Amino acid sequence: MNIDDLKGAWKNDEPSRETSFKEMVMGKSISPIERIRSNMRMEFIVTIITYAIMLWFLFRNQQSPLFFNLTLITVFVLLILNTYYFTRFYIFYNSIARFDVSTKESVERVVFDLKLNMELYRAYNLCVTPFALMIAVILLCGKWAIAFLSVALNSQNAIFNLSYVLAALLISFVLTYLFTELHLKSKYGRPLKELKAILNELNDIT
Repeated sequence: MNIDDLKGAWKNDEPSRETSFKEMVMGKSISPIERIRSNMRMEFIVTIITYAIMLWFLFRNQQSPLFFNLTLITVFVLLILNTYYFTRFYIFYNSIARFDVSTKESVERVVFDLKLNMELYRAYNLCVTPFALMIAVILLCGKWAIAFLSVALNSQNAIFNLSYVLAALLISFVLTYLFTELHLKSKYGRPLKELKAILNELNDIT
């Protein structure tokens, strides 16, 4: 067999090798993407359940008009933030199902979109923290919390008392950030690492 015959045999075998390679990449990519989509579905369901419990708690307990209206306004603001976040969430959820994850470009796009949505998730949680804290205080502590704040902020030590309130709010932001990072690492960290590993393999081959 001369060199031309070898070239011909290699050329004829190339389409089958390319197909096999794409199938291998597809098999490795599907698993982390399915886990991402599964986690996103679970998060959406948990959010809906949380809102249902919150509204049930609000209408179940007798509240003064001030507490009731203040809570409804806060819930409305949260709904606006959630609408924006879950719209982006839904777009990402659908887009990763349509990608041909057997190609380098598609895997790169999934990795980029996942990292972008993780950053959006961090910002979303930090934005909703003060509103969620306010709703929790009103629903769980009710009149006692409002009375305490009213007395504390109208006393001679109002500045010091306000510093305690701000410190509690700051602590809630820190805890929210830590829990958000822990949640992202546990739910999306591993799929992201797997997709990055696939992308590194593709870069080495190409």
